[in-house]
Amino acid sequence: MRLLTTLLLLISMDALGQTKGALENPSSFTSGIYMFSGWACDAELIEIVINGSSGLKAAYGTDRGDTVGICGDSDNGFGLLFNMANLGTGTHTAVAFADGFEIGRSTFNVERLSTGEFLRDREALAIEPNFPTAGREVW
Repeated sequence: MRLLTTLLLLISMDALGQTKGALENPSSFTSGIYMFSGWACDAELIEIVINGSSGLKAAYGTDRGDTVGICGDSDNGFGLLFNMANLGTGTHTAVAFADGFEIGRSTFNVERLSTGEFLRDREALAIEPNFPTAGREVW
């Protein structure tokens, strides 16, 4: 009984040290160069683990005014650019860790371009009518 009480105390003390945070992207369907992003309060290291592989270090400390109420400050944003073509078409899972504690998880689908990792030696023109306002167009 004493061992069980000690273990529960250690587990609860460990949980108290865990930072608050969230992995907000990706969600649903992705392709091309994409950003894993979210926020975490007072972390030293943010890592993204994709499909159980080694952790990839995310840039951390961008301004997120929406986290002031939770974190007490705003320098809590993180992001990691990643080429989704490296994963291949199908369902994948990303887990965000702040100082070794999981703060978020996302399952998403990747559609790999038929051209491979990057599109090369191609040109195209797309016209979007009535954008950014009615009667205008963007080329």
